[in-house]
Amino acid sequence: MILQNYLIKGKALAFDESNLFLYYAKIALKGECEVFVAVDDCEQYGGAVFGEISADGVGMIKYISVKKEMRNQGIAQKLLLYAAENFFAQGCRSVALEFVVEKNAALRRVVEKSGFYVKKESISVINTSTPHTRSVFHKYMAEEGDRLDSFMKKRRFVIKNFCEADAESLRQIKDEIGKAYPSYLDPFSERRKRIDEGSFLVIKNEKTVGYLALTELPNNPQVAEVSCRACLDSYKNTGVGVWTLLKTLEYVAASPDKIKKVIFNIDAADKKLTNMLGKLPVSFPGSKEIKLTTFYKDRTAK
Repeated sequence: MILQNYLIKGKALAFDESNLFLYYAKIALKGECEVFVAVDDCEQYGGAVFGEISADGVGMIKYISVKKEMRNQGIAQKLLLYAAENFFAQGCRSVALEFVVEKNAALRRVVEKSGFYVKKESISVINTSTPHTRSVFHKYMAEEGDRLDSFMKKRRFVIKNFCEADAESLRQIKDEIGKAYPSYLDPFSERRKRIDEGSFLVIKNEKTVGYLALTELPNNPQVAEVSCRACLDSYKNTGVGVWTLLKTLEYVAASPDKIKKVIFNIDAADKKLTNMLGKLPVSFPGSKEIKLTTFYKDRTAK
């Protein structure tokens, strides 16, 4: 089995039929992400790793797959190490990948054997929009939501969706996101379809102090994802993050014909945020939380 970091001309990546694999194979053919492949003597693909370099210089492994009949031969580990070596050679200080450990025990063993360690854990909340969840949420917003609106406005905060925002505010957010997020999460890139009515920014004293961007999930326009959100350090713990999240969830609840599910991630170590979310109506019947683990491998000094 030979490892390569380019596609064999005329040989399509077609050994995995999952939606994510097909999505990354498609953008790889466009040259929009890195792809590392394992090829047998007959020039047939046995495995592939897709990834790209983030704005802060981290090699992000987005998906790994090994052909079913070629598993348990060490191909996954060889591909991971090969991808890491290539990212390090391009100047990356670290390589990272994120997945659900509970559902991928075999992958975890391979990842840890390849020298990766646990960097952080996050919670992915998947909220399903149903008549019941919308009813509960509308009731909540009529009480707690209005109270938060009044609290923030008294402190002279202003919230706008992206449709209402001026061009300069959007430009500033675009520049900030471009520096902080990889392109596969960037709501201003061609790879994501932004939902401006459900994306919000918070302004105080004519300055944007926080934002949340909602985008369609690739290959599934009825599933929305909070692709990025941020708040200036000096405005953390002021309610800005909660305000944008509630407004986004409110938009989703009001758009049952457009959006069936919404996904957003929170840092499991952020106890204040997780405790606060526990009081919000985001864990409705039909919704679920998935624990994601991010593994890192650092470049060793020579």
